[in-house]
Amino acid sequence: MDRAEPVALVVVPYADYFLLALPFLRSPFGATPWVGITMRSNFHHHLVGVRTPPRPLVNAIKARLFHARFASAG
Repeated sequence: MDRAEPVALVVVPYADYFLLALPFLRSPFGATPWVGITMRSNFHHHLVGVRTPPRPLVNAIKARLFHARFASAG
C-alpha cells in the first residue's frame, strides 16, 4: 500500500466496545467508510425470547448507544 493511495474501506473485526463509544467520539476513520462485526450485542435477547438475567437499565443504555451509532458520521 502506498501513502498516496486513499484507503477505500476500513474493516473492524471486533467492533463491540468500539460501537458503544462511537456516538460520543465519532468515527476515528474520518470520512473513510468502514464496516464492523459485532459478536456480543445482547441487549435485545429478552425481546427475542432468549432467557438471560434481567438487566433493564444496562440493556436500555446499550440499546440507545447501539442505535445512536447509526446517526454518527463515518
